[in-house]
Formats: sequence, C-alpha cells, structure tokens
Amino acid sequence: MGKYLITWALNKEIIPKDLDEYDKMMKMLSQQIKENFNRGITDWGLFANNNGYVIFEGNMTGMMVGQRAFVPLIEFLDVQEVLNRDEADKVHEESMKIKRAVKSP
Repeated sequence: MGKYLITWALNKEIIPKDLDEYDKMMKMLSQQIKENFNRGITDWGLFANNNGYVIFEGNMTGMMVGQRAFVPLIEFLDVQEVLNRDEADKVHEESMKIKRAVKSP
C-alpha cells in the first residue's frame, strides 16, 4: 500500500459566478471530501493561494478512482508517492550498501 501527496486546484473555468451557486458547489465539494476520508484520504488541506493538497493511502488504482470523482471541479496538479521516515532510512541504508559494494575491489 502506498501513500501519495496530491496537489490540486479548483477548475476556475467552471466556478459559478452566482454566490448562492458557488456556496452550494463548495458545500457539495466539502461533503464529498468528508465521505472520501473513508476511502483512503487521510489528510486534506488548503495552501495560502487556495490550491490544496490531499494525502491518500492505498494503491494507485484506488487513488486514481478517487481523483476521478472530483473531475472536472478539481484539477490535479501533481501526484508524488511518499515514504515515511522508516522507509526513507531503509532506502538510505540499502543505497549505501550498493555504493560501498561498487567502491570495493
């Protein structure tokens, strides 16, 4: 199972100009996000520029299915699989073994 950092932006081309419609859309989006916390989203937040991020835990297929639920309202900017500290330490240790083996005669 992987962990993914996904950055996103609202699709500004389809945001309603009418305040009531905008409010309705944003409440629907908020509800959809809450429901997806049961489907792999473990964190969600906004950046100062009103773009945002999602942390998703699961497999790539589950992550992509989850993304599709938000299209076209949300544009996904980037997806990066992330490692926790223990996983990153393991990568470092294994890569050092390879580097040392290459240097040995």
